[in-house]
Amino acid sequence: MAGGFVHIVGIDHNGVVSVYFPLPAKEPEAFPGGAGRPVPGSVILDETLGKERIFVLICSQPIVAEQLIKTVKDVPGGTLKLVASDRLPLELECDQSSLTLFKEKQ
Repeated sequence: MAGGFVHIVGIDHNGVVSVYFPLPAKEPEAFPGGAGRPVPGSVILDETLGKERIFVLICSQPIVAEQLIKTVKDVPGGTLKLVASDRLPLELECDQSSLTLFKEKQ
């Protein structure tokens, strides 16, 4: 896999956009290519139940967290449609992967 700047963003069942990496106070970091390098940090899931889509972006250029949130929120049709999508409609050169979480009461 090619290297680049890693960004992880989630969109929950209510359309709330969260940037999980890089953390807001951190500068984007270039990752080398290859496999098996963990992203530092962890995420504690909030109390919002339902579906959440997590997008992992590996981009040729860094994206400022606030700009990424704005780009996602400005998607025509709203953020909720992205929960069912496997890609974010970005104009940047990024490889993308996504996964869906289903959060429910135990």
